[in-house]
Amino acid sequence: MKAVKSLRRCMIGLTLLFSTSLGVAIAAQDVLPVEIVPPGDEYEGATAAEWDARFWQWSFSIPVDAHPSFHLDNGLCSIAQFGPVFFLPSVYDVSGSPEYEITCAVPEGTALYLQVSAAMCSTIDPEPYINRNEQDLRDCANTFISDLTDSVVTINGVEVENPLQYWHITPVFALSLGPGNFSGLDPVVALAAAEGYGFIILPPTPGQYIIEVRDIWGGFDDVLPVRWIVNVVPPTINLPGSVPEATPAN
Repeated sequence: MKAVKSLRRCMIGLTLLFSTSLGVAIAAQDVLPVEIVPPGDEYEGATAAEWDARFWQWSFSIPVDAHPSFHLDNGLCSIAQFGPVFFLPSVYDVSGSPEYEITCAVPEGTALYLQVSAAMCSTIDPEPYINRNEQDLRDCANTFISDLTDSVVTINGVEVENPLQYWHITPVFALSLGPGNFSGLDPVVALAAAEGYGFIILPPTPGQYIIEVRDIWGGFDDVLPVRWIVNVVPPTINLPGSVPEATPAN
């Protein structure tokens, strides 16, 4: 994993996926079938790149004291989640744990957005990363993700073929940081852009999905795998509406 200070993030969102290169569901003995949306296609009116922008907005809206990416064992995965897509949290801090692992309960009938690895840059990044316009933001994000050379992803022991085919660049989007944000900044609204890869998983069958991801970075030989234990269960509440659209830059 990598992380950089403030909003200049190469936070590696290592998450769940299970697909073929054609977006067709795979199944094996004792493995629940899962299907992802093919590259470039939309789900609920948005592409994976647009859902990725919404993922960042969701993640940065949560105070650090209640953030599932920093408190892996506190059952916080569902905080601020609603609508047709459930964001699986990235792992930003393991607090000395020997393993990168998080367990989430996901309501049946909900699709998943799975940010596997991504870098995000904003207009309020500190020196020397000054991003004044869209091109600056895109160049910055590319700088921190370009060392990713390969990825190995399995779900319940079945390896995914060519996960990097789902690479995308987000549109520029508004990023709102409230009180207690994990960047330690005063409340502020910035513009941001991100690059990396992630997936929209169509609503999976109830059951447990154990996902492991190991990214391969140039110059890093000892990157630990990240493990998600995803339990898809009948919902206990009615999920209202849909996730708001990413706020575009004006």
